[in-house]
Amino acid sequence: MSESPRMPERSPAEDRTGEGGGAPVSSDRQSQEPVAGGDSGPQDDAALRLARDRACFRQLQARAEQGDPEAMYLLGVCYAQGRGVAADQTAAVDWFKKATVLGHLKAKISLGYCYASGKGVKRDLEIAYILLREAADAGDRDAFELAERVAQRLHGEQLARLEKKIRQRRILARAGRPQAPPATDEIVLENG
Repeated sequence: MSESPRMPERSPAEDRTGEGGGAPVSSDRQSQEPVAGGDSGPQDDAALRLARDRACFRQLQARAEQGDPEAMYLLGVCYAQGRGVAADQTAAVDWFKKATVLGHLKAKISLGYCYASGKGVKRDLEIAYILLREAADAGDRDAFELAERVAQRLHGEQLARLEKKIRQRRILARAGRPQAPPATDEIVLENG
C-alpha cells in the first residue's frame, strides 16, 4: 500500500494569527540539497514542490472519495491554502463539513474557524461557537482559545442559549444520537 500523503501541515485555524499568518505551509526557503543533474534554483524548487503538492492532492482526493475522514480534512486544508489545487474556500468548507460529520476533530475546529471568520461560508458566530466548544470539550486547547474569542463577540443571552444547546447535543451524543454540523448554512446544528 502506498504511503499516506502528508502535504498540509497546518489547518486554516492554525494559520489564523501569527502562527503562519495565513500563508501557505510551504516556505520559500531553498532546498539544501541540489537536484540531481545540476544546480537547483528557487524556480526549480517551486516547480518540484508544486508537482509534489498536485500528486499529493490527487492521492488525498482518491482517499477522501472512499470515505477517509483524515483525507477529507487534509483536502479541506489543501483547498484553503491552495496547495496542489487553486485556493477555494467554499470547497475547503465542504470538505471540513464532510470530515466533521465523520468525527474528525481538526476538521471540526477548522470548520468552526471558517464560520467565525466567514471564510468560504456565511459568517455565523453561533455555529462557530458550538463547533469550537465541542472541540474544546474533546480536549483541544486551540479550539478552547478560539471558542473564547468567539464568546467575546456574543451577547450573554446568546451564550446562555448556546450553552444549553451544547448540553443538549452532549446528551444526545451520549445516547448514541450525535448531532452533525450543518449540512447547509440555514441549518443551525439541531437537524444535522
